[in-house]
Amino acid sequence: MTTTTATVVPGLLEQLRALPEDAFTRVQYIAPQVGCFNACVMCSQFAGRDTWGLTRDGLTGLFTTLGQVAAERDLTVASGRIHRPRVVFPYLDNDIGSYPHLDHYAELARDVLKVKLRVSTVGYSSHSTHLTAMHERLVAEHTGSFDGVRFFITPYTLGFTGRSGTDRETSVEDLAAGLRTYRPLLDALGHGAATAACELRFAPLVGIGELTDTDIDGHHVLATGPHLLISRNRGAGELPETVIERLDEHTQPVYSRPGAPYLPVTSDHAGPTAATVRAALDGTLGVPHRAREVRLHHFSNADGPY
Repeated sequence: MTTTTATVVPGLLEQLRALPEDAFTRVQYIAPQVGCFNACVMCSQFAGRDTWGLTRDGLTGLFTTLGQVAAERDLTVASGRIHRPRVVFPYLDNDIGSYPHLDHYAELARDVLKVKLRVSTVGYSSHSTHLTAMHERLVAEHTGSFDGVRFFITPYTLGFTGRSGTDRETSVEDLAAGLRTYRPLLDALGHGAATAACELRFAPLVGIGELTDTDIDGHHVLATGPHLLISRNRGAGELPETVIERLDEHTQPVYSRPGAPYLPVTSDHAGPTAATVRAALDGTLGVPHRAREVRLHHFSNADGPY
């Protein structure tokens, strides 16, 4: 005799009803799509190149069920955040400009969840008649649904790098077409970093060099190239990790620690020696240099310490 065990998975309504209130009042990202074919190195580096998104009906089901549960509990969606309250972000590791039902998303966000959208995109293919028509409807009918729009101008996109059979000229033409389409919406929002903007995301002007992490005359010293970073206090040892505990009323980070006092010194004539450390801290360094007092923090994320 063979027996089988069936697992009953709760439906969407039951799953949402099991969530705490904070899941509704502090929600920020509601992404209807996963994956991004651009795979820009300054963005989500682990996004899959294959994309999957909610259908129009699936999107409707998600938003109406979210709205139903929020209404049952008398909750206002996205109202409990300091950063952009009552605004949701329809992207995380996806480029929302390529989502074919973004106009329907804006309609549901406005009418069901009573929130506005914050959108960031590198653009979309102007050769896709379906996408182009959708974005034209979005701008024409849903200007009031937006809190902000940002276009990224970056050399990391698929088209700009010419990968996978794409070319840069077409990529630039697509971006220009997108900006023409969105011009009325950008003008209505008002141009600025928090409302309507184009953000340049180019490779940083950072030099790569060997890092010396050592202790000199009782002071922690970091050295690379012409730069020294010297702990003001002796016996500082390894810096303890700082974490961001929350954002204050001005949306600025509140740190768990005040940071340790360090002295950065830049000079072509000051190597990491005991004499240099003593003279720099005493203010008697006799070679051309730049120096200023700073507070140093040790953070870490999935990529490691920094």
